Amino acid sequence: MAAGSKRRRDQPTAASGRGDGARTIWTITGLLALAGVAAAGLIALAAARPDPETEAQKQAERDLPQIVLPMPAFTDPAPRGNPIQASREEPLARDTLATVREAANQPPATPPPPPPPTAPDAAVTMTPAPAPGLTQESTQGPLPVRGTDGEAPWQVYARPFDRSDARPRVGLVIGGLGFSETATKAAIDLPGAVTLAFSPYAPELGRWIGLARQAGHEVMIELPMEPDGYPRNDAGPAALLTTLEPARNRERLQWTLSRVTGYVGVKPLMGDRFMRSPQHLRPVLDELQERGVMMVVQEESDTDVGAALAREIGVPRATARLTVDAVATPQAIDQRLNALESLARREGKALAVADAWPVTLERVANWIRTIESRGVAFAPATALAEAPGLAPDGGAAPPAVSGPASTPATPTPASSAPATSAPATSTPAGSTPATDAHAPGGAAHGSGH
Repeated sequence: MAAGSKRRRDQPTAASGRGDGARTIWTITGLLALAGVAAAGLIALAAARPDPETEAQKQAERDLPQIVLPMPAFTDPAPRGNPIQASREEPLARDTLATVREAANQPPATPPPPPPPTAPDAAVTMTPAPAPGLTQESTQGPLPVRGTDGEAPWQVYARPFDRSDARPRVGLVIGGLGFSETATKAAIDLPGAVTLAFSPYAPELGRWIGLARQAGHEVMIELPMEPDGYPRNDAGPAALLTTLEPARNRERLQWTLSRVTGYVGVKPLMGDRFMRSPQHLRPVLDELQERGVMMVVQEESDTDVGAALAREIGVPRATARLTVDAVATPQAIDQRLNALESLARREGKALAVADAWPVTLERVANWIRTIESRGVAFAPATALAEAPGLAPDGGAAPPAVSGPASTPATPTPASSAPATSAPATSTPAGSTPATDAHAPGGAAHGSGH
């Protein structure tokens, strides 16, 4: 028994062998870890030691003078534009503008109580269009020209008016017509003395022109021109631009003039920027003068040079002093109409422009019904026009700004030609739509835009 027990104690077992192996592995692992820590310490110590060469380079950089570059000063770009040469008539136009502004801000001196409505607008006979000898065929369509005997389209196609009427005159040109059927019909329903201006882009331009003239209105074509803020604001593909050569602008002008026949003149469509540039505007005014076409020019801003330049060149023109619906509310429109009437009493005549907003048409219709009873004559734009050689307004108070000196002559109706021409008002008005048959061609051009 004792001997067996001794043999068992002396014989190694499997469990004790496994224990010795585990202790050996842990010992080796500990030694490797200590070696790693020692190596890391040596590396860190080496990295912490300063490199003499690197320290010298850093010190040299610190000794260099410090150069601080200033930030560039950013300024807004100069406004786009061309040098503008002042017209000889511009100082006179500026003085007149101050008077107009003062009058526009004042109500009538003694506003009378509303009288009963006056009689409806009298029927007139309009000259059919195209009148013989007043058109020139071109690749774009018929263009207006002066007749060989001196007839001018702006007088032949005008609404008849007795220029010997001594009462103060007011006139109104309503634009933006030809697209909205409702607005265009409402404008045509106004008294015939209201001058109507149609967009050259209107798809049925010829039909509307014919209906308007049949109702006794003299008509105009709107002339698209470059506005402020172009190209964000755009007057359409035929707009006259300050970036185009005169020949290109002339092509666009002739496109507009060739849409239809029977109109008396043009009214700017937008065009704030173009109308401030005499070097671009002058060729346009030269051609209008040569063709006998009048123009509505506005004199509401001291930067507008159109009125002064047109006066200088001698273009038949009617100067608009007010925009009736610059603020399109009933109260504001009524105030501007009263200001227009007050201005006419001061200067003998006054013209305004407006757009075909429903509120504008409604307020204008109410105002016109009573104006004649207040001793003021409501007249078409041609009856307020100025042009070289035009007979003076018999009996009417002279305007504050007169055109070039004219030769005294017997007053003639605005719709008739000068003394050598035969009045064309004897042709029945019923033929007007048929003679405006050039309109289909014009409408075809216009509908493409």
